[in-house]
Parts: sequence; structure tokens; C-alpha cells
Amino acid sequence: MGKHKEVIICGMTRTEYAAKVRESLRPNPTYCNEHIKRKWLNIPYTNLPNSQMLDVYLPETGDGPFPVVIYIHGGGFVRGSKDDHKSATIALNGLDRGYAVVMMNYTLSLDASFPTQIHEVKAAIRWVKANARDYHIDPARIGLMGASAGAHLAALAGTSGTVGELEDKSLGNPEMDTVVQAVAVDFTPVNFATVNEQLLRLGREIPDGYNAPQYSSALYLGDLMEKVPEIVEQTNPETYISPSSPPFFIQHGTEHYILPHDQSIHLAELLVASIGEEKVELSLLQGVGGGEDPNYFIQENIMREFDFLDRFLK
Repeated sequence: MGKHKEVIICGMTRTEYAAKVRESLRPNPTYCNEHIKRKWLNIPYTNLPNSQMLDVYLPETGDGPFPVVIYIHGGGFVRGSKDDHKSATIALNGLDRGYAVVMMNYTLSLDASFPTQIHEVKAAIRWVKANARDYHIDPARIGLMGASAGAHLAALAGTSGTVGELEDKSLGNPEMDTVVQAVAVDFTPVNFATVNEQLLRLGREIPDGYNAPQYSSALYLGDLMEKVPEIVEQTNPETYISPSSPPFFIQHGTEHYILPHDQSIHLAELLVASIGEEKVELSLLQGVGGGEDPNYFIQENIMREFDFLDRFLK
């Protein structure tokens, strides 16, 4: 797994389909970080020669060690980066709240399928733990954050970290574990197999066209979801929930047009059953869509996430 194989997606080979998707993508606005004084940029976090990179930001004052938030960008697995303006403006609120903030890249599904991405996220967690002292970070107070595809990877890393699954320790720092202390996610793809039926139950249409989620998700899964049920199960954060799973803050707009909020409701229910309702907060934003809705990432909603993280990281 990881390396792509030639499968047929929407009547095209994987290579052809990925090229068509790539051509359709517009670059996201980038964040200007020049005003942040304490930062280290473009640090390789694996031992591969073409390693993905991360950035470390620290609050303006204090010696730490600081609790840390690792933010994983969204973009449907096919776009986005650690430099995206929206991701940075969400995550870097943590600086004013006394957090170190790590922004990380991962391999997009245009170039590789699961489990490449989760292996990289876990390599980044191990890197943070191994290098915590050098960057004034407390390795025992780590939170994961993300939206959309990034939320999926944060949730997947969060639930599977405590049971030791989905790791490739050859990427570096094998002596470190990937247990984190809290997770905060926005409009999370949880179980790819149930998205369409949930949309129909809500009276919505299943998106169509070459870039519809049922096709674009095949780049991440390695094939159309109905052909790889075992991969769908392995990518589902619910698969790894245990009594040792970390606390979760789960936020979702009820009017998200392609990702029904039932995804988040079911994840929250299973977490409550396993770790208790005091460690799980579900925030359903009534009448609000996805990340493009200006009513989603307003300051009130972002601060609600950090309020939750404060409970478990401070």
C-alpha cells in the first residue's frame, strides 16, 4: 500500500485521473508569517531524502516548555499545504493561548495512497517528541487539530496512537510513541462507506462529476471504496477507538453539502461509549456549511476548540 497502482477511476486510469484533478486545482492563498519572531521553517521530519516538512512556531514570550498543537491541513487529500492562509490563521491562534504550533505537510493523494499520509503524520508526532527540548515543547502535552482531510488524519492518528497501529517507524525516531493527549477536528470524514447513504437520508443529492468525492476519495483509498472495504475499515478512526483514546472535540456544520454531520455524530457516540462523555464534546453548528462558509471558522468557533484543548493540555 502507499504506492499507487493503476486502477480505473471515473473511466480513467489512476494516473490520468490524478492529472485531470491536478489541472483543475487552483492554488490556495498563502500565509505571511513575517511578523512571527520565534519560528523554524521547512524542517524535514522523516529520514527520507525527499522528506515532507513542518514549521514550528512559539509564543512571543516565555521559555516553555509549551504544550503543542500539531495542525494538519485540509484539502480533500488532493490539495493544500502547511502554508495555507486559512489553516495558519486557525492554528496560530494557539500562540496567543500559550501553545507552540506545528504546521505540517503530508503527501497528497495525487502522488500516493493510504497509508502514506497517516505514516507521515505519526512520523511528525514522533519527531516532535524526539526534538521537544530543542524547541521548548512539552512532549507530554500534544494536541492534534485539523479540518476536512486534516481532521480525518488527526482523528485517525488520535484513536490509533494508543493502540500502536498504522506506523512506519523506519521513517524516523522509532523509540517514540505516537500517543497524544487531545484531538480537535472540524468536519471530519470518518467512514467513507457511509457518506452517501447519510446524504440520501438527509434528503441531499450525491455529488456527481469526475471530481465527486466517491471518485476523488479513490486516490486516497487506492481504489473505489466498494472495491477496497478492508482499506475503508483501516482508514476509519472508529476502528481503533479504545478506553485509552484521547479526549476529542468534534465540530461540524449541519449544512455541509458533501460531508454529512452524521459522520461526526457517530464518531462522538462511539467515543463517549468508550472514554466517557466528559472527554468528548460535539459542536454542531446549526445552519452552517463547510469550511468555505464564512460562519464556520469564526473566532467563537475557533476559541471553543482551544477552550477544550486547555482542559487537557494545561
